[in-house]
Amino acid sequence: MEDVLICVKEIASNKASSMGCSKYDALIDDYDPDRQANEIKNIFEVLKKGLPEIIGTVIDKQKSYDPIKIKPIEVDLQKRIVKKIMHVIGFDFTRGRLDESIHPFCGGNPFDVRITNRYQEEDFLSSIMNIIHETGHALYEQHLPTRYKNQPVGKAKGMAIHESQSLFMEMQIGRSKDFCIFLSRRPFKFQMQQYQNIGTSELVY
Repeated sequence: MEDVLICVKEIASNKASSMGCSKYDALIDDYDPDRQANEIKNIFEVLKKGLPEIIGTVIDKQKSYDPIKIKPIEVDLQKRIVKKIMHVIGFDFTRGRLDESIHPFCGGNPFDVRITNRYQEEDFLSSIMNIIHETGHALYEQHLPTRYKNQPVGKAKGMAIHESQSLFMEMQIGRSKDFCIFLSRRPFKFQMQQYQNIGTSELVY
């Protein structure tokens, strides 16, 4: 890690000198081009003032909800379900694949996007939300303009935009009532007490 830190400091110094900005701004540019530290600071200043005021309201509202009791779902079934979800929301399996790892991840390029997911029998919702998030990253990559693949305009704008696409899929689409209703219908329909009896034909085309 010490060697890595030395290299990063050297990169920051060289980029800052070339770009005419601070070293930190030079490093931010790798993840969010043209963004500056003072802009990020201003955003957090607003959040620092506003969030504490609504925490109590959020906690009180959550107390009125009954917790959902979820029975364990076997990993093999979860894998079939998340692959189906990936297919439905647009992931192109001819240009990517899904594997298993300790932590969910997405990487690659528009022609070969690799996604990994984590599975827990006692918390199948985690694997579902993880895969929707990572597929959001993948969809952004797979839909970059291939005719400009060797030019800057054909590459991802940065991690900030990348994360906006994954969070849009996870937080706006994946957690919406309409999407939950969609998943509850066949071929996704699986009630917790009957999931053992679901056949492959009910989960795949």
